[in-house]
Amino acid sequence: MMIIGCDFHPRFQQIAFIDQDTGEYGELRLSHKEEAERFYRTLAGRQVRVGAEATGNFRWFRQLMQELGHEFLLGDASAIRAACPRRQKTDKRDARHILNMLVEDRFPVVWQPPVENELLRQLLLHRCRMVRMRARVKNQLDSMAKDEGLLSARVWCPKRRQEIEALPLPGWYGLRRSDLLGVLDEMDKRIKPLDKAMHQAAEDNPEARLLMCGAGGFAGLCADHRRLETVSSRQADRQLSGPDPGRGVQLRQAPPGAHQQAGQHAAALVAGGGRQ
Repeated sequence: MMIIGCDFHPRFQQIAFIDQDTGEYGELRLSHKEEAERFYRTLAGRQVRVGAEATGNFRWFRQLMQELGHEFLLGDASAIRAACPRRQKTDKRDARHILNMLVEDRFPVVWQPPVENELLRQLLLHRCRMVRMRARVKNQLDSMAKDEGLLSARVWCPKRRQEIEALPLPGWYGLRRSDLLGVLDEMDKRIKPLDKAMHQAAEDNPEARLLMCGAGGFAGLCADHRRLETVSSRQADRQLSGPDPGRGVQLRQAPPGAHQQAGQHAAALVAGGGRQ
């Protein structure tokens, strides 16, 4: 087996490697991404373990490791740094240090989400960012209304929008309001298919369906049911928060808006591969 300690950077990576079969040792600085890809492709078909600190901008590298069948481990950066006996920090020394931890079997591996759920996780991330952008637009409109003495409930609703549209705002105030309302309409239009895709992904996952059928889940799905039969799987019991698996789980009416939160939680469960 070849073991590689990788100090990964966005533009390059410094590696230290050792071939346990032949005893060969070497150090290389590989530019991203052509040079690094050529090097790892020369190792195709061999048993390779690559360790790197948990960082960002490495999606292409992880996909390359998956394609070539190499074992790719991410390590806790703070734990790796704490295990380094010297304060001076260089790329070469970091790569050697990671290699030593891999060889000595004390590399602090951190959990990685399953590769097959990568697209779904991107859906959740994109929707989260879009919803936050929409919230900022709503906050600006609400602030403009309060500047004009128009106070209302904190929850955004169609009535609140009508009140803001009816405000007599002069000049650039009115233009700002109209632009923000246009942006809000566009954000709603773009978020709607994301919501649909998120709920569909939750419906397609058995664990997510169990979660949504419990207390706080989709109220419509459980309106005609007063009791859930015993679930054989212990994991499902824990997700449903049943105090006694032999007794099942009692259902209650969900509060307004709870079904949306449950759907988001369920989709997040799907994206994490069942990990909470």
